[in-house]
Amino acid sequence: MSILSVTEKLQTVTVCFFVDMEWENVFVTWNPQDFCNISKLKLPVDTFWSPYIIIYEHVDEEKSLNRPYLSITHNGITTISQEHRVTIACNLKMHKFPFDTQTCSISLFSDIVHATDIIFLPNQTTEEVNKNSKFYQLTDGEWKFTNINIIPDSLKNNEEVSNGITYEISMKRRPILYVLNLIFPSCALYLLDMTILFSSSSYEDKISFQLSLIIGESVLALILKDIIPTSSDDPPVIVMFFIGIFVLMIMGVLETCLLTQLKKKPLKPILKSIKLLRCRKQARTASGNLLSKQEVSLTETARGQEERRDSSPLGKGNTELRMLKERINAEGQQSGTQAELQECAAPEQPCKYDNVIQYLNISSEKPPALRTIPKENWDEPLKVEIQFILMSILSVTEKLQTVTVYFLVTMKWKDVFVTWNPQDFCNISKLGLPVDTFWSPYIGIYEQVDEEKSLNRPLLSITHNGIISTTQQHQVTITCNLKMHKFPFDTQTCNISLFSFSHPVRDLKLQSNQTTEEVNKNSKLYHLTDGEWKFTNINIIPHTLEDEEEVFTAVSYEISMKRRPILYVLNLIFPSCALYLLDMTILFSSSSYENKISFQLSLIIGESVLALILKDIIPTSSDDPPIIVMFFIGIFVLMIMGVLETCLLVQLKKKPLHPILKAIKLLRCRKQARTTSGSLLSKQGDSLIEMARGQEERRDSNPLGKGNTELPMLTGRMNAEGQHTGTQTELQESKSALLVLDKVLFCSHLLLSLLFSIIIIVQWSS
Repeated sequence: MSILSVTEKLQTVTVCFFVDMEWENVFVTWNPQDFCNISKLKLPVDTFWSPYIIIYEHVDEEKSLNRPYLSITHNGITTISQEHRVTIACNLKMHKFPFDTQTCSISLFSDIVHATDIIFLPNQTTEEVNKNSKFYQLTDGEWKFTNINIIPDSLKNNEEVSNGITYEISMKRRPILYVLNLIFPSCALYLLDMTILFSSSSYEDKISFQLSLIIGESVLALILKDIIPTSSDDPPVIVMFFIGIFVLMIMGVLETCLLTQLKKKPLKPILKSIKLLRCRKQARTASGNLLSKQEVSLTETARGQEERRDSSPLGKGNTELRMLKERINAEGQQSGTQAELQECAAPEQPCKYDNVIQYLNISSEKPPALRTIPKENWDEPLKVEIQFILMSILSVTEKLQTVTVYFLVTMKWKDVFVTWNPQDFCNISKLGLPVDTFWSPYIGIYEQVDEEKSLNRPLLSITHNGIISTTQQHQVTITCNLKMHKFPFDTQTCNISLFSFSHPVRDLKLQSNQTTEEVNKNSKLYHLTDGEWKFTNINIIPHTLEDEEEVFTAVSYEISMKRRPILYVLNLIFPSCALYLLDMTILFSSSSYENKISFQLSLIIGESVLALILKDIIPTSSDDPPIIVMFFIGIFVLMIMGVLETCLLVQLKKKPLHPILKAIKLLRCRKQARTTSGSLLSKQGDSLIEMARGQEERRDSNPLGKGNTELPMLTGRMNAEGQHTGTQTELQESKSALLVLDKVLFCSHLLLSLLFSIIIIVQWSS
């Protein structure tokens, strides 16, 4: 039914499953024709012998729900169903965590009766057990079972051998949240470390930044430490991954410390050796260049000779081409099966199950009505009315995909064998008697996965016309497929399915005596707690459950509940937004780039601490990661991008002739040149017009001096102004270009942040 949890450190797995056992009791048979064709009975489980099953791998207290009834047919075929919730030991191979696939075994044996007396045989094929397990799977958690193999087995104890069956369960982990919470942040921190290592910051600043990143990596290692067991001789790959990144970071710090030491003592032997190696390399390069020039000249000479030879008609030749083709075909067939049905003859007169009990001579000192369902006519099902009141939602465990609830169930039915006339007994029309005085229906909860902590009231109520009612208080842990995509603004829907697995639909019919409005009204009226979860609605869904040849009636209560998110907003979302707002403020501040990097790395460490809180809440199960995880990852990525941008500006600040700065200066100069050239051309045109007009006036006023002195002066001035126009203004300083790049990066970072915020808000509100 469900894989509830896997504890890697303890090497244990908690599972919930059903076991149906069937055997033949040759001493309990009857002829159905003698008893109105009654061919099947439901009796208390202690009426006949039944096999006692143990689980070989069981390592903890078993929290199982033992059903109190067994089924027996007229030919002695006895069937019993048991629901088990057990913690088993499993040799978990963690080498490929979190991309691992595990195989665990559940071995069923009987340590009381040995192989000479009893043989266990599976009545399912491997395909059938896989199909049924996938169909009835209740949870969709961290683990997804992929296959179940059936292996006949035996257990030897001294000289005795016990026969058994082993179910080998293969299950695969869903790794998405481990990738987002461990691997991706670790890679991002190492990318920052590499960027800082190759930046042009001072060595002292580099050491400070690198140590901050090592602290961040240690925070991630704390998360991993709570998961990985300390027992394996074959260490997991992810541990080697973390150790490798940790060692590389420490090596980076040691390299920076070495460079700091050499900077203060430039005459160290290490620097002298490096200088000597550089001189030798330059000498080899120069000699290599001479050899390459000689080879080029020889190659050109040989190529010229070949071209002259090819131009000759004698050197020409001819070539030919060939092609091949292939083809393939295939065919297949299918087949099917048919099934047969039986009909039951109607009885001629009303019959009682008690006649069969007396015939088998298994009646006890208690009245027969206690041991059998109180039906006057065997072919009419007994109707049991159910009233449901949800009292409290006690807890929701997201990592285990379980919900603990407290509710009341009141059952009412009619016992036709228990009636009296109130007038004969002083008008007494109602009695309160011990609950085991008469037969009562045993109700199971289909989604239950833990030991039930219920308060069974010791009395039942019975009226003079045979109407019996009893109330049961249940505190149960049920499995629920929790959808965590919109956490903490999520609404969950869980089912509580009540059914009687002791009596099929032909014997007992469960039905609700409430409408949807009534069950919601009563549950809100009697609700006891006002915690993290608020139930919003309850729907009543009648349906049936099928178990091989039997069909059982059931009533499901679909509970919708909404989380109150205020504390998660205050403890997770608001601090994370505040840290990112600080990061943006520091990015736009006028502090030195080195100080900015130091502040930003401190904020990244703070974000990692918030991720530790989130890690203890979010299950590592879903293939669809929660929005809040993407929110944290997005902020983490934006913070790292801010650090990378600051490292780039540090690098450009110390290298003013970097191609990026040259490109920015060139773009600015072209823009200014276009504006300046237009204004100069207009000024030049105006001055030339004025000069020509003045010369014309002087020439007209003085006919003797026309064209002798003004023409050479005009030509010289035009040449000077042309040279002035053709020259470009001097480029601005590198600091101005760097400020422009800083503003461009900040604006792009701000736009990206706004886009990310809009996407997250839309996802949460949709």
